[in-house]
Amino acid sequence: MSCNNDQDRALAFAGILQALQLVQNTAYGKPYDLQALQASLKSVLLIDAASVEQVYGGISGVTGGLRLLKTQLLGGNQKPDPELSRYQVTL
Repeated sequence: MSCNNDQDRALAFAGILQALQLVQNTAYGKPYDLQALQASLKSVLLIDAASVEQVYGGISGVTGGLRLLKTQLLGGNQKPDPELSRYQVTL
């Protein structure tokens, strides 16, 4: 499998952001989205997916990451999280 288009790349990037936020929330003892956690954990174990969507169990598995991607890149009503951005750059 390879990321052949912008949608695949966006989903993969959203998946990374989602995982980073899960790590961040866990580190601070904050609640986390169980569905996002399950999708992220399953993505690590899935080695023969036919598509990026399948890695996360469909787009619904990375919905939180897509929202986060929008916030980090566009801002809007919410401010981007600078700590999450640092994690992102480190990766």
